[in-house]
Amino acid sequence: MIQANNYSKAFVELNEIIKYFDDNLKNKIPNDLKDAISKSSKNEYKFVYDKNKPLYKQNILPETKALLSILYSDYLCSEKEREKWIEYDKFEQKVSYQKQEEEKAKKYNPNEIFKNNSNKKYDKNSENTDNTNKNMEMVKYKKQKWYQKLFAKILKMF
Repeated sequence: MIQANNYSKAFVELNEIIKYFDDNLKNKIPNDLKDAISKSSKNEYKFVYDKNKPLYKQNILPETKALLSILYSDYLCSEKEREKWIEYDKFEQKVSYQKQEEEKAKKYNPNEIFKNNSNKKYDKNSENTDNTNKNMEMVKYKKQKWYQKLFAKILKMF
């Protein structure tokens, strides 16, 4: 589960990684963004960048990797690479949309929904239908005669 605490740690790691970038890469990143990254980083968390290891072998958080990929795609890559990133994003959105639609089709398939009910066969001559017909008969209401009403009122007095 991603937590806000992890993002502040990720900003610390990202800030430390940016320190080891070449000067031409650092200059591609806007100063406002660098300031926002340094302000968002948590002061208690310490991250040590190992110069002997390449970036992909560093022990960094997944959130840091995501922030690095956004930073790269928005500011550090060339125009051709940016176009490839845009195409890749469009492709990923299309694939995820198709997967969602397939899941919906499986979940809400009308043939599957009514499949359980289609196994039951209803016969008009079966016992279940006879019982429901008997229970569905109209109730006969008998109206009391005037002397029965009078007799009932006298009984209520006693």
